[in-house]
Amino acid sequence: MSLLIKSVQIVKLHAFFQLRMIVPARVSYFPSFRAWNRKEASMNHLTLSRWQVAGVSQQDEACSGLIPQQASLVYLHQLTSYEKREIEDYPIVYTVGDYGSKNQTNHELGIFTLPNGSYCFKEGDHISYRYSIDEVLSSGYYAQVFRCTDKKTDKKVCIKLKNRNLSTTYEETIILLRIHQLNRQNNSNCVRMLDYDHFRGHHFIVLENYQTDLASYLCGRSKLTPREYIPMIKSIVHGLKFLHQNKIIHGDLKPANVLLNEWNRNNLKLTDFGLSTFVNQGPFFRDYQTLYYKAPEVFCQGKVSVEIDIWSLGCVAAEIVRGTPLFVGDNYFDQFALIQEFFGKPSRKLFNTWGGIHQFYTEYFFPRHCFEWLNPFNGDRTMEIEPHYKLAHPSRKPPLTSSLVSKLPGGNQKFLARFLMRCFEWDPTERIKSSFILNHPFFHESINIQ
Repeated sequence: MSLLIKSVQIVKLHAFFQLRMIVPARVSYFPSFRAWNRKEASMNHLTLSRWQVAGVSQQDEACSGLIPQQASLVYLHQLTSYEKREIEDYPIVYTVGDYGSKNQTNHELGIFTLPNGSYCFKEGDHISYRYSIDEVLSSGYYAQVFRCTDKKTDKKVCIKLKNRNLSTTYEETIILLRIHQLNRQNNSNCVRMLDYDHFRGHHFIVLENYQTDLASYLCGRSKLTPREYIPMIKSIVHGLKFLHQNKIIHGDLKPANVLLNEWNRNNLKLTDFGLSTFVNQGPFFRDYQTLYYKAPEVFCQGKVSVEIDIWSLGCVAAEIVRGTPLFVGDNYFDQFALIQEFFGKPSRKLFNTWGGIHQFYTEYFFPRHCFEWLNPFNGDRTMEIEPHYKLAHPSRKPPLTSSLVSKLPGGNQKFLARFLMRCFEWDPTERIKSSFILNHPFFHESINIQ
């Protein structure tokens, strides 16, 4: 028994000395661990002290923003040297963007405009210390369009940032302000402007956000049924009717300028009023309308009025039904030759009225892209494509040799064809008026045809 007790005591002593050898080794790590904790604690204290000095909480900042003095303390390490000076000009700051998304060279020089007049940006940066740039929707000659998050309301918006040195910078804002004044209930099927301002020399407007545009929606999608596409066309007509009743010309109607949400495809909104003007007030632009949707009087430098939108409406309606554009010309002259192929030549009255029509016709009212051929056997005169006229596509046919019905999808499309022919009148005064469009049988009879 005594041997057993001694052996147990020896084991305990051995364990005790082993413990004495291990403990100092463990304790040796504690000082550095405690030092790391002190460093972390001091950093946390420093961060908290900034918020405490600013006198706000993070929840307050997200809801109501910060005054510049508070923002300078809270976002000390996220502001560039340029922004630390610039921020003083903004009464409330909601965001300063990600530091890594800022071009340091531009901020050092204070230059934010590229040689082409567009704004130099990166995703994640901010606009006017309120809107955070999420993605780029489009970028063109006149403006850049971004989808942003409004940090004041935490809602998605679209921002159109105008390029500098444009004579039409403020015209779209004037049109949108007029639309807002006339339509307080927001039921005009025109996009609503939420705000407008300047930022670093660029004018911008804030618009309500929509999921996609009609061009993207139609791309790669199977053909729509009448029950699907007629309400969509009606929605566009409602927007045009509102504009025309208030003497506003849209000037660039096309699927890319029609917005919609997937969950509400029958409530489309017209957007992009960059080329819009008031009737009998705006100057003439050769850039009115996009090529595939351009009315003949715009080609020929005739008088521009609301009727150019009716021509574009016909092109858009046909594209919604077909899934692809109706008239696809290679260039300015080829597009006009394509229009003649389906609708013939304009009247002599228009020939004498439109000042720029001579670029498409000779002085004897003969199309420049064609030549007249005399059949020696029967004496008949026929018109054929001039092979040496390089501005029109070789596949183009002489005027009035193709049928519009051949461009429409199969099935009974007589009502659609009649409606389109009312939109595609050469004489603008003979085109259907926007106030009468919804009375056309196409909108009542076609929906019963599957």
